[in-house]
Amino acid sequence: MVERLTYTVAETAKVLGISRPLAYKLVKEREGFPVIKLGKRMFIPRKGLEDWLLTESAAEALRS
Repeated sequence: MVERLTYTVAETAKVLGISRPLAYKLVKEREGFPVIKLGKRMFIPRKGLEDWLLTESAAEALRS
C-alpha cells in the first residue's frame, strides 16, 4: 500500500480532531499553515502538517 503524501482539508480535520470549518479556517487564515492549492482544490502535505504541529507546540510551550 502506498502511503499518502497529502491530506484533503476534511482528512486534516479528522487527523487533528477538529471540525471541518475550523480546518478550512486554518487553511485560509493561519500564517505558515502548509497548504498546496491546485485549482480550486487544497491539499495539506503530511510532512508539512507534522512540521507545523511541532513548531506550534514548541511556540505554545514558550508562551506558557
